Amino acid sequence: MDNTDRQSLFCTLEQELRTAFRPEAGGEDNAWRANVREEARLREELNAQIGRWEAAQQGEGQLYAPSGIDAAWSLDELPFGREHVEELRRRLRELDESFSQTILRLIDSKGLKDSECYHRARMSRKLFSKLRIDDHYQPSRETALALAVALELNREETDRLLLKAGFSLSESSVSDVILIYCLNHRIYDLDMINEALLRFGQKALTKQESTGGARALMGAVIGDVAGSRYEFDNIRSKDFRILEGDCEYTDDSIMTLAVAEALMESRTSGKAFKDCVKAAMQRYGRAYPSPRGGYGGRFSAWLRAEDPTPYHSCGNGSAMRVSACGYAAESLEEALKLAAESAEVTHDHPEGVKGAQAVAAAIYLAGTGMRDKAAIRSYISERFYPLDGLQLDKIRESYRFSEICQDTVPQAIVAFLESKNYEDAIRNAISLGGDSDTLAAITGSIAWAYYLAWSDSFPKDMDRLCKKVLPSLPEEFRKTIRDFDAFTSRNFA
Repeated sequence: MDNTDRQSLFCTLEQELRTAFRPEAGGEDNAWRANVREEARLREELNAQIGRWEAAQQGEGQLYAPSGIDAAWSLDELPFGREHVEELRRRLRELDESFSQTILRLIDSKGLKDSECYHRARMSRKLFSKLRIDDHYQPSRETALALAVALELNREETDRLLLKAGFSLSESSVSDVILIYCLNHRIYDLDMINEALLRFGQKALTKQESTGGARALMGAVIGDVAGSRYEFDNIRSKDFRILEGDCEYTDDSIMTLAVAEALMESRTSGKAFKDCVKAAMQRYGRAYPSPRGGYGGRFSAWLRAEDPTPYHSCGNGSAMRVSACGYAAESLEEALKLAAESAEVTHDHPEGVKGAQAVAAAIYLAGTGMRDKAAIRSYISERFYPLDGLQLDKIRESYRFSEICQDTVPQAIVAFLESKNYEDAIRNAISLGGDSDTLAAITGSIAWAYYLAWSDSFPKDMDRLCKKVLPSLPEEFRKTIRDFDAFTSRNFA
């Protein structure tokens, strides 16, 4: 829709709103303010009702949940007669389809992928995962409406969906009149709807991304930069000044960004991912030929080759560059597949592939619903490396410099598992000694996904470290980071 169409929409909406809220007496401004006050009162009353409902859910009011029907208060404790209690229990056993179940059914019936739906609704995958795993997930009103728009529901279908979440549309609400107009005229561009709402002084359905977005790739980049100072001058303590002194990006950051660019190119062009990885890594490697610490000998030759082939490496280079695969994947299976393909262009040794897959899997699980670190530890132990018995204090005592996956990836994952926040995870990794920039890049990529996914806002330590590192990076790096955020739509916060 061009600017003329947009202006026409806004003019039409203004007329609709003036008609909907035409005052019966007095000036328009007074009537408008009265309506706003009434809307605020109704919202306050509704919020109070929701609060009472949630309190009942958490207390003895398990009658609301199917699993608690038979475990509810005894008959003598309920304020009803026996016949009413039995009828109430019967009806609670026959609850209608929940909001979450309705959304998932509509996605299937419309032939959409989950990712298509939550991208259209400007939802994070973190938030959508809550909907998928919890049949009784209670969305905000804005989220419910954004999903209705994403699914391109009409007014009647939207009303039915909102009722599943305990909401409704009202002709006496300014924002609702705008939404109703858009639904009736099949305007499903969420950005345009948000713009219309904001034009008329209403709250947008979806929050605008905070400055810098999720900055997903910064998890690995910050770890790399922070660890670079100690790669050849190890420190076996967590007590050090982070990102101070002689710190800069290394090949770990360069290749992390190259894999991210390859993913975007493959998805948008349809080219084979492996071909895109080879092209992107060679381009980045040739554009930045002398990073701190340099490149490994065989990899340097690979970068210069006209027709590069894998060289059966099990080095940790496959694991340190893989974070984009964990962030962009739509399923655990896809994370494993992408990780393997990103590794195999150089590191086609089974251990090289395994290291990349373990890191990508940990990132995917950390950012998409597995809040229990013990569950992440269990998965990695069963599928990749036995982590039972591995503890930072014990590792630190005897750990030595190593550049192979099997001596780097398990230790980096444990550094994340024992962390309290992102910065603590980076300190854990660097304190082990060894290949500190790569350890911290791997740990950082997992920790970034985890702590961002389970925070209500952008964590302060991550924001502070990001502001230190991001301005020091080449503009091409910063652009790739921004493009990757927009590409994945993984606004974890």
